[in-house]
Amino acid sequence: MELRDRILAKKDLPTEVINIKEWGVDVLIISLTASERGKTFEGVIDEEGIVSQDNLYFNMVVICACDPKTKKPIFEASDVEALKKKNGGAIEQIARKAFALNGIGEEAAKRAEKNSSPGILKEDSISA
Repeated sequence: MELRDRILAKKDLPTEVINIKEWGVDVLIISLTASERGKTFEGVIDEEGIVSQDNLYFNMVVICACDPKTKKPIFEASDVEALKKKNGGAIEQIARKAFALNGIGEEAAKRAEKNSSPGILKEDSISA
């Protein structure tokens, strides 16, 4: 088998099931594909290079949080407003695990925290 074929055949999206105690459920976190990763960062960095923590966290939750049984996404972009009203710790737990599985380092998370108000659930514009 050629190198190209081996690479393309490789299942390389890491996953991890985490328990969200606040909701009493397990959530499967699936790594982003290269295409999804690009879409996740659309609209989260403004023209000054400032990362919107809200947008980044919610994009990660919507794209990476899956049902462990079906492996399908739990949420849709239209759920962001409802997710904004959920427990911030639960949302952060999902987002941080998604960051880790996707190789999005602590530096990105720290920049996002620095550039937003305390807590991730601000009421300003959020797009997922």
